Amino acid sequence: MVFNFFGINVGSNPNLEVKADNQPATVSLDETEATINISDEINSIIYEVTNNEDVWNNLDDGKLLGSGIISGAVRYDKTPPEITEVALTSTNPGENVEDFPQENREHTRLLRDNDTLFLEFITNEQIRLNPQVEFLTDNGNFNASKIENLVYGTTWDSNTSWKAELKIGDHIEILDDREGFFGFKITIHDLAGNERIVEFADDGTNLVQSLPLETSTPTKNCLAPISNECSIDEGFRARYDLKKPEIMSISVESSNSGTNLDYPETLLVRHQDTLTVSFETSERISVQSDLDGALKPMVSFYHIDKPLPVSDEFIKNVTSDTTGTIWKAELTIDENSEVLNEKEEYLGFQIIVFDKAGNQREISFNDNGTELSQNIISDEDSAENLTKKRVRFDTVLPNILNFSFSSTNQGLNSEDFSQTLLAKAGDNITLSFQTSERIDNDSIFPEVIFLNGNEQENAEQSSIIHTDNGTNWTATLDASKLPANKENFLGFRIIVYDEAGNIRTLKFLDDNTSLIQLSPPLDDFVTVNHSGYRMRLDRKAPEIESIAWISSNLGENVEEKTLFQTPDW
Repeated sequence: MVFNFFGINVGSNPNLEVKADNQPATVSLDETEATINISDEINSIIYEVTNNEDVWNNLDDGKLLGSGIISGAVRYDKTPPEITEVALTSTNPGENVEDFPQENREHTRLLRDNDTLFLEFITNEQIRLNPQVEFLTDNGNFNASKIENLVYGTTWDSNTSWKAELKIGDHIEILDDREGFFGFKITIHDLAGNERIVEFADDGTNLVQSLPLETSTPTKNCLAPISNECSIDEGFRARYDLKKPEIMSISVESSNSGTNLDYPETLLVRHQDTLTVSFETSERISVQSDLDGALKPMVSFYHIDKPLPVSDEFIKNVTSDTTGTIWKAELTIDENSEVLNEKEEYLGFQIIVFDKAGNQREISFNDNGTELSQNIISDEDSAENLTKKRVRFDTVLPNILNFSFSSTNQGLNSEDFSQTLLAKAGDNITLSFQTSERIDNDSIFPEVIFLNGNEQENAEQSSIIHTDNGTNWTATLDASKLPANKENFLGFRIIVYDEAGNIRTLKFLDDNTSLIQLSPPLDDFVTVNHSGYRMRLDRKAPEIESIAWISSNLGENVEEKTLFQTPDW
């Protein structure tokens, strides 16, 4: 330590006394300069300079200072200031407690492109008003956007509180489509100029203090707001995530096992069927319970531009999955829906997910009636359709367009029964019909029942056959299977299912006057009798009610009459 004296008289020296920590210190005088050696252990210095007229006659000034004493103290400060506590906060309210659990000291503040990271720190003494804060990442280091003094204190040994902030949006070009953890470095100087550098680095598992090395007073990472009860590492880490989650694969399934050769690689659904889309994401996504559902996954099926949203309760993370990446959404088909009612078309679908930081990914698949394809957005990869299936809904009942009777019996009775075919025992009765679409013949077989008054007879399944397109059908019945000794007109009932499982029942009855359609109602659909013929069963042999002999000879011998008995036939 050096004292310099100015303006003293030549040949005169001031009287200087110095005490270090209240102990006398050795002073070396050299004309106008006094030097005192101070060891590192000294904390304070008191000095006193005695003045007289021989030394400073220019300070006489009315004898006020000419013979006075100049005294004072110097605080010797060689100890760097301490940063006692730090705390990280974020404007992003999201958390990922599953992957970064608090119990493992891994809990993490999350940040995305429009968020701000705050670092609050407390010092154990007043510092100069220009602390430096640098945030550290694997993709580059960034100076704080702003540093604000919160509390400065009233004395040199007062605690001070500061807050530094980093706006993620200022560094989009570097951090875009990247994710990682933040470390930070704080550089401060106390009023004496002593420097302290505190650095925390994140190794991907924990945020740990890396500077100063082997410190006896480690900085506490605290929860905000910082309290005196803070433990050494109870605070949060900070993770930036500007990478959208990916939907890597999707698959579609139906509870309906039906298939239709007219629509290959197509799932069919009808009323009350369940349509399921499963998908896998590249990372854990937000769920209904996160942030009151603000970031919940959303799934909708679409017919053209009309949505069929899946209820939240039916969008679920697969129970066995601990990664939060495997999901399924289930939609129950309702034929009364305005979107689906009385239609037979293809469905597309849309999936929207958010990761825990709030980054959104949306994919959509559209079916143009020819193929199902993904609507690719410029920054996304295509999601693999694992089942390669399309989805076709069908809430339209199949219709029976027309029918006609035929018989192996060539007989006609136009006089009594016009436009009527006849059949007797041993004849085959055939009912041909045409449907509006392909009819199921694999899992649910069509049925044809011939109605004979109050009695009925089913055509054998093997006799109900169709052509390759599945719309032209014939059903044949051996008339011998119908009741004997009966003679009346036949009606019929046809039950068919389309490939989706929609059922149609057609019923015609003959009231002995005409063949009448009973179901479906005529205002629903009219089935045409293509040939115009009715069908009459005749298993009743004709009876000879009386006989008489007639001769061209008009003579008669009444005396000799021959009596004979008509034999039984």
